[in-house]
Amino acid sequence: LDAMLQSQCGRDLFECTRAGVLPGEGRLLKCLKEKLSKLQPSCAAQLRKTVHAEAEDVRVNFEVSKACEAELHHYCASVKPEGALGCLELHLGGSDFGAPCATAVRATMRLALQDYRLHP
Repeated sequence: LDAMLQSQCGRDLFECTRAGVLPGEGRLLKCLKEKLSKLQPSCAAQLRKTVHAEAEDVRVNFEVSKACEAELHHYCASVKPEGALGCLELHLGGSDFGAPCATAVRATMRLALQDYRLHP
């Protein structure tokens, strides 16, 4: 988690850890995303910025980067990082497109589309 998210989401992060979510591998961020509608306003605003950054550049999206390493190399090697999520979305139906990657891409797209404020 970045410092801004940690500073704005302290109470909400505490709730995630109290519910048994362990730090590392994007688990706390995933917890915050799942609770978006219930977060403190300042946390929700910062999380929206983080989600926007993740949709713009997969290098800052832990879940997609990890789940889609092979797909990024196979389908999107020549695509700039800021276009990689779109590239992955275009290839979701590929026969060798892995289910974990498809799930991560769909989750990122769904969350980005969930809030119109993410699309200037």
